[in-house]
Amino acid sequence: VPQVPRFHDELREHLRTESSVLASIRESGDVPDETEEKLKAELDKFLKSFNIEEEKGIAG
Repeated sequence: VPQVPRFHDELREHLRTESSVLASIRESGDVPDETEEKLKAELDKFLKSFNIEEEKGIAG
């Protein structure tokens, strides 16, 4: 499962660029429904852009 660290790193970076989601969670210490919906939307956006095939050939 060599893509897991890259997925993790890229997801964190993606969420950092959408700082309002993380800032809301950080400030409130909670995930209200509105923030949860934004987080889900950002996750969906990231999943559509993540290319699992990108690392093929690098390790080989």
